[in-house]
Amino acid sequence: ADLLNVNLPDKIICKQILKIKNSCKDNDIKIRSAFTGAFTRVNHLAHPDKEIRDYWVSWFKRYIDVAIEIGASSIGSHPGILTIKDNQDTSRRKERRHQNIESWHEVGRYAKEKNLEYIAWEPMSISREQGHTIKDAKKFISTQKSKSLKYGTTHTGGIDDVSAIAFTKKGGLKDPTIVAY
Repeated sequence: ADLLNVNLPDKIICKQILKIKNSCKDNDIKIRSAFTGAFTRVNHLAHPDKEIRDYWVSWFKRYIDVAIEIGASSIGSHPGILTIKDNQDTSRRKERRHQNIESWHEVGRYAKEKNLEYIAWEPMSISREQGHTIKDAKKFISTQKSKSLKYGTTHTGGIDDVSAIAFTKKGGLKDPTIVAY
């Protein structure tokens, strides 16, 4: 998403897709996945306002279309960042997480229709960013219908929570995409 903002006008997106494809061809590069970056490090699908969550569902669908255009067979992102208020209130956190997951399911259904292999997600480093510990990541994973998930985190209280290997072993996770930070 940092390389190509899917909110740009179609004319610009088409031109940029052509540039990316030509560059890949000229340099014998194959794009296998697309992953969001700093531009999308926001609450997107965990936003408290339904209209804004709906906007981001549409954004992710467009992101899927663009990813497919450049040759990717998967996409990924972080789950969505909760507001401080939502994270601190147990019932609000539970409600928001449910809404977050339902939005991801809608994006996932679209991805499946488009024949993507999987959607990856990246656990983040603090509780309001979700998946910040092995326990929290496993809880989040248990609600997902994805074929494969991406694991990684920056830092948390436990040493195992910063290790991609520990996430794999202790989380009982099997994944071809592991990232360590």
